[in-house]
Amino acid sequence: MNKEVTKYNRETDLDLFSPFHNKFGLEFGSLINRLFDDFWENPSFLRDRNWRYCDFREDKDNFYIDVELPGFSKDQIKVTTKGNGIVISAKNDKSTFVRSFYDNNWDLSKISSKLENGILTVSLGKTEQSKEKLIEIQEVK
Repeated sequence: MNKEVTKYNRETDLDLFSPFHNKFGLEFGSLINRLFDDFWENPSFLRDRNWRYCDFREDKDNFYIDVELPGFSKDQIKVTTKGNGIVISAKNDKSTFVRSFYDNNWDLSKISSKLENGILTVSLGKTEQSKEKLIEIQEVK
């Protein structure tokens, strides 16, 4: 049985053991590069998730929830009440979004919503006890 043994010169053949050598590594190297390029161009953790920017604000009579829903039309968005909260859901061919918000300070009989430039604004009336009241300070002499 005659086996041919190949001897490697440590100084000239060192690149054979490089992970980016033609025989083994260029495919691996290009796969790693593509993995990082794809990650930053279209991050998988943001695709098809409930990661939408939401902003909460209030004025004297209302609370407001602003939700960024670009790419959704009015017909693809639902705002429903559930218990003492609201559920905002949206679904199109590319993405699905569902988020629930609960608070005891909302008057759900005074709710409205509008969609403008990809931003859904939900207006929730304040209950009487959640409205700001000025308390008079008495001076003791």
